[in-house]
Amino acid sequence: MSMHPSHSGNHLNVPAGNDGMTRVKSIEFLHLGYEQQTPQSLFHNLRQPVHKHEPQAHYNHSEWVASLQPIFENYFHAELHLIKDQESHLKNTVRRIVKKISEKNEKGESFFVVDLSHIVRQIERWRKAMTIYPKDQQKIEIDDRGVRPFYAVKCNPNENIVKVLYMMGCGFDCASEAEIALVCETCKEVDTWLENNQQFYESLTIVNPDPSLEQIKNRRFVPGRDIIFAHPCKQISHMEYAAKVGVELTTLDSVCEIEKIAEHWKAAKCVIRIKTDDSHATVGFSAKFGCSKFGQTILLEKAKALGVNIYGISFHVGTNCSDTNSYKKALQDAAELAKLAIKYGYKLSLIDIGGGFMGRINDENPMETVASQIVPEIQKLFLRDESTNADDSIIDPKTIKLIAEPGRYIVSASHTLVCNVHTVKDMRLENEQLKKEGIPTPDDFIYYLNDGIYGSFNNIVFDYVHLVVNMIMSKSTKHEKKYASTLFGPTCDSLDCLSRGYPLPELHAGDYLFFNNFGAYTTAAASDFNGMRTKRMFYIWRN
Repeated sequence: MSMHPSHSGNHLNVPAGNDGMTRVKSIEFLHLGYEQQTPQSLFHNLRQPVHKHEPQAHYNHSEWVASLQPIFENYFHAELHLIKDQESHLKNTVRRIVKKISEKNEKGESFFVVDLSHIVRQIERWRKAMTIYPKDQQKIEIDDRGVRPFYAVKCNPNENIVKVLYMMGCGFDCASEAEIALVCETCKEVDTWLENNQQFYESLTIVNPDPSLEQIKNRRFVPGRDIIFAHPCKQISHMEYAAKVGVELTTLDSVCEIEKIAEHWKAAKCVIRIKTDDSHATVGFSAKFGCSKFGQTILLEKAKALGVNIYGISFHVGTNCSDTNSYKKALQDAAELAKLAIKYGYKLSLIDIGGGFMGRINDENPMETVASQIVPEIQKLFLRDESTNADDSIIDPKTIKLIAEPGRYIVSASHTLVCNVHTVKDMRLENEQLKKEGIPTPDDFIYYLNDGIYGSFNNIVFDYVHLVVNMIMSKSTKHEKKYASTLFGPTCDSLDCLSRGYPLPELHAGDYLFFNNFGAYTTAAASDFNGMRTKRMFYIWRN
């Protein structure tokens, strides 16, 4: 299969009938127990229940990913990289994948390796951890059993990521007219492609476990259900656009916003954003957004007076929150507001627990740890059993929707940035003379890369990222002497410096460096300063 770099998903002509589906047979999923199966037997085996006493499969081995093989290959033209090489039986590491792609990169451009299967794995983890209702309960809509993820588009507005998430039944957290337009256009494009290639609907039955195949076939993108305009302080023109295209859910935290909505978006279902304790997050938001408990009565009174529909409550505990108690306290505060809203005639129907979830399993508090704490809290505060009188509930138990706004959790580890060292300055001899003169010396080596602070490395400035440099080199080179090195970006600005004093072996012009976990808040905030920006994307999937 050839490499297929792309900027976004393309309109692809895929054969009708089962021609595309027969490609499922092209790979032997030995580690999953699939060997040259037909599409029908593959999907039958994938849908078999897993008994609780069976050990968890390795994180990298995903039945969900396997089920999407036909779509990865036929729609996204993503290249397969097996977890373990079938000939050498060596682990197919990110370094090996980067090396393979960089060897074909004749122009030496910087590029991203985007693992679409990582997106699938993260949603698989989410659905398993964020289940609220028992499996025997009759719930048929997408994510009605648990907390439905509404992907924070601002984190990475890559169209192919949006497409994968939409295929898996996720919603979208948008913060502007442009993000709403992107999601609407992209998801409707997926609907059209599936309508024209209906043999691929079967692939979606594994990653959408609750709806039936018929329900999946009948599902279409609905802005009123699938988007929340989660910006508490919106421009009126953006608000009017959202109303025009059918978005219904939106957040607010001020009287001013209520007045704007009353005039320009009367049909909106409004969600009050409350302040939280975000002291345990790397980046907090409560200084900018959220209503304190002392302002909630004012908002409810104003909404009641102007006929604005208060539909739910949202909060955000901040980026990479390390304290599960922050979520629990925010849920308790939300419950208090729900009780207060009843006094003004509002029986709320939505709880939005925001974002801030850590993405990697080995993080201090991975998403699963947070879920183990907040799921029981949600059940205790907001859900009631069948014996409970509906009038005694602080929310409507029949219509309650639970959503969240994960972004970094979903995409951070999906991207690997690969940069070329295009210029090298060896300062060692010059430094010897400078030292003799008592003049301060620069690092021994200065390297110039083709991405920098104004591009994908803006996360060093805005996101407090600690840079970890990875090299493509032989084992013998790894043990060479390390030199204090400076890494500069490509622009003419001297501030475009990624790192000083970084210990690296001697590199040469044409060498490649790569940086893992570059999927969140990198490309989204990159600029075209000096006409330089990393735009090449190589889409892969792994299993």
